[in-house]
Amino acid sequence: MVGRMVGNFLIERQLGEGGMGSVYVALHPTLGLRAAVKVLHAPLSLHRQHVDRFVDEARSAAAVGHPGLVRVFDFGTLPDGRCYSMMEYLEGEDLERTLRKQRRLEPMRVAEIGRQIADALAAAHQAGIIHRDIKPANLFSTRGADGSEQIKILDFGIAKLLTPCVQSSRTGIGQVIGTPQYLSPEQAYGVDDVDGRADVYCFGVVLYELLTGRVPFEYTQALRVMKAHAHDRPQPVGELAPDVPATLAAIVMKCLRKQRRARFQSMTELRDALAGFIEISKRPAPPPRLPLVPGRVMLLVATLAALALGMASGVAQAASSLG
Repeated sequence: MVGRMVGNFLIERQLGEGGMGSVYVALHPTLGLRAAVKVLHAPLSLHRQHVDRFVDEARSAAAVGHPGLVRVFDFGTLPDGRCYSMMEYLEGEDLERTLRKQRRLEPMRVAEIGRQIADALAAAHQAGIIHRDIKPANLFSTRGADGSEQIKILDFGIAKLLTPCVQSSRTGIGQVIGTPQYLSPEQAYGVDDVDGRADVYCFGVVLYELLTGRVPFEYTQALRVMKAHAHDRPQPVGELAPDVPATLAAIVMKCLRKQRRARFQSMTELRDALAGFIEISKRPAPPPRLPLVPGRVMLLVATLAALALGMASGVAQAASSLG
């Protein structure tokens, strides 16, 4: 692929490779703009199901139009029959790589990362799209125009399209979709009526890992991990990371409740909870109150008594002068 033209862009180098395709960095020779080009693997291009899923991914990302989702701006087919999608080129790293270097992140940074991701997922859910594979490798940290950290959600390859006009049947009933360590209980069971609350759970697993440095269930066998998601209670965040504020830890643990009705009922609700925590945490702390020890109490009483006697004496003198 290197050296070939894809649309108006020249492929410069390969950036990475995944299960469905390879990603390349491409340059527009005239404008000097760079783009990321994802090309479906040749063997998969022979199967309509994989092609349709690749199309769904591009359509899902393009349909929302939120700054927290990677922007897809072109789609086409190469002369050899492989499909490609073209998206904005990002500089930075995914959170999986960040965790390999730092193990765990500072709580306030996690809260802000969480607020951004929840806001983007809320927009996706409003458009009728459930991601179903939220994990650190699909969350990319870059810098905004003001230099602040900005998180972009990648890879809608197994997204579920819920709106009637784009209803997808790419996955069969009872098929388990997602990454075992980040599956919701309903995904582990293979139920077909997965909704936005599955993303709430998956995202809770990510927040748990960012704060503690480990996923809730660290078993090596996929089936054992899935069973744990369905039945086992994760160790509380506060036990693994005592420095995490109790309010933030409680938000994460609510995301991880087994019953869907017990979690946050929408990404908007989760986003607002994280935003509220951030706002309260930024308020200046009240000045410390001095403890009232017995000696100070007696001194305070004596001072008030002296003031009262002084006032009474002044009133008496004033009355005498009037008389």
